[in-house]
Amino acid sequence: MTLVEFRDEFDSDTQETFSLTFKAPADAPAEQSTYTLTSEGVGEQLIFLVPIGKDADALYYEAVYNRFKQ
Repeated sequence: MTLVEFRDEFDSDTQETFSLTFKAPADAPAEQSTYTLTSEGVGEQLIFLVPIGKDADALYYEAVYNRFKQ
């Protein structure tokens, strides 16, 4: 799975919202679920992913984050 887009949706003094779009192989499971993703820079994380599209080569997932700043 590859990160293909980062969108900064909303940012204020108290809250930030952003989304990540990932590209997976076309035969990846097309169901929303919590998946374990591992990257060299971030390590292992559980991320809730929702399939948002598919083409002949790939399935696309989105993760949306909405969090309060500390």
